[in-house]
Amino acid sequence: MTNIVWTQSALQTLELVYLQTLQYTKNERIAAKLHNKLIKEAEMLRTFPNAGNILNTSERVTLCYRALVVDTNYKLIYYVDANKDVIIVTVWKSLGYAMIFYLSALEKVPKELYEASGLDGAKGWQRFRDVTIPCISPTTFFLVIITMVTSLQAYDQIQILTQGGPSGSTRTLLYMYYQLGFQEFNMGQATAVAVIMVIITVLLSAVQFTASKKWVHY
Repeated sequence: MTNIVWTQSALQTLELVYLQTLQYTKNERIAAKLHNKLIKEAEMLRTFPNAGNILNTSERVTLCYRALVVDTNYKLIYYVDANKDVIIVTVWKSLGYAMIFYLSALEKVPKELYEASGLDGAKGWQRFRDVTIPCISPTTFFLVIITMVTSLQAYDQIQILTQGGPSGSTRTLLYMYYQLGFQEFNMGQATAVAVIMVIITVLLSAVQFTASKKWVHY
C-alpha cells in the first residue's frame, strides 16, 4: 500500500488533534502516542466503510480520531488511561472492605506472642514478620481468594466508567457475558463465556489453595 499524500489541511488537523489532546490530558506522552496512532490509521484507511468513496487525507484523520477517542456512547475516553482509571477505582472500592477484615484479624493476635517474642529479643520488624504476618495469614488468604473472584467478575465500575471501551480494552469476562447475553441476545456465546469464567475461577482457586499450605498458618 502506498503512503498517502499529506496535504496542508491534513497536517493542520493533526496539529489540532495533538494540541486538543495535550490540553485535555496534560500529558505529552498520551498526545504523542495518539498523534502517531492517527498517522498509522489514516495511512491504512482508504475508503469510507458505508459509502465506499475515497476519502481525502483530512477526512481520514478526522474519522480515525473519532474512532480512537470517542466511545460508542459518545464518552471521551483516552485508550491509554482507561485501564488505569478502572484499576484505581477497583482498588479504592475494595480497600475499605479489606481493611475491616485486617483490623479484626489484628485485634485477635494473642498479646502473649508479642510478649514472648520481646523476651527473645525480637525488634519491631521481627515481631511483625514472625508474629503478625503468620497470625493474620488466614485473613490474607481469604482476601486473596475474594479479591481474585471479584476482579474476574468486575462489572459495575466498568459499566459506569467505560462500558468496556475504548475498543474493548477494559472489557472483563463478566462484562462480555453481559454484552453477549443481554445486549446482543447471543445466548450460545454468553453461555460459553460463563463456563470459561467458572473454569478459570476454579483453576485459580485450586492453585491458591495448594500454595496456601506453605504460607497460611491456622
